[in-house]
Amino acid sequence: MEELMTFLDDPELWKGVAFIGAAVLTVMPIYRFILKKMQERSDRITAHLDEALKLRREALDMLRDAKHKEFYQEKDKKEIVQKALKEARILKNEAEKDLQKRQDLKQAEILERIRLIRESGLHELKEQVISIAVQTAMDVIQKDEKLAENKVFFDKALEEVTQVLTQKEEQEKILRYSNGNNFS
Repeated sequence: MEELMTFLDDPELWKGVAFIGAAVLTVMPIYRFILKKMQERSDRITAHLDEALKLRREALDMLRDAKHKEFYQEKDKKEIVQKALKEARILKNEAEKDLQKRQDLKQAEILERIRLIRESGLHELKEQVISIAVQTAMDVIQKDEKLAENKVFFDKALEEVTQVLTQKEEQEKILRYSNGNNFS
């Protein structure tokens, strides 16, 4: 222990201890200051990194949303095109039905006109026939006197035919002639 005592009594040791103490007391505030600044800088860098990561996540989310929107826009475009084609088919079918209805109406209208024309024509024809019949009746009435004169002639001719038919010889001649034989 004596050595230790001698060692502790040595002024060089205490100078070294004082120097180290002074150095520690001097360096410690500087070290704390440097540590504090390093920590602040580390916090700022961490904050920047966190902000960068946050921005990266947001960018990735935006990119994913944009791709998602683009996908859905394509899907929406296809749906719109399909819907437009469906509506076009519906409009085409409706137009065809309307056209068919109009054609049916036109055809019915034409048939009605034809019927009216026929009725009108028949009515006119009936009027003409009646007019002709009336005119003919008037002519017959006027010519009735001539017929009365002709009636006497007709009655005489009828009597002669009756007399001829009542004779057996004449009847046989007529029968032979009708069977293909000549009058002989």
